[in-house]
Amino acid sequence: MSKLDKAKEKIITLRFWLGIVVATLLAIVGWSITNYQKIGLFLLIISFVVVLVLVVVVVLLSRYINTKINELEEL
Repeated sequence: MSKLDKAKEKIITLRFWLGIVVATLLAIVGWSITNYQKIGLFLLIISFVVVLVLVVVVVLLSRYINTKINELEEL
C-alpha cells in the first residue's frame, strides 16, 4: 500500500470518528433540551460540560483532518 493510500485511509477513519463525535454531541444536546425540567441540576451541569468537551474535540479533530488533507498535496 502506498503512502497516499495510507494517508487517505487515515483521513477516512478520522472522518468516521468525527461523525461519531458530532452525532454524540447532537444526541446529548437534544436529550438535554427535551429533559431539562426532569433532570437535576447536577446532571444538567454534567451534560453541559460534556457538550463543551465534545465541541472542543470536534474543532481539534477537524483541524487535524484539514492538516492531513493538506499533507496529501505533498505526496
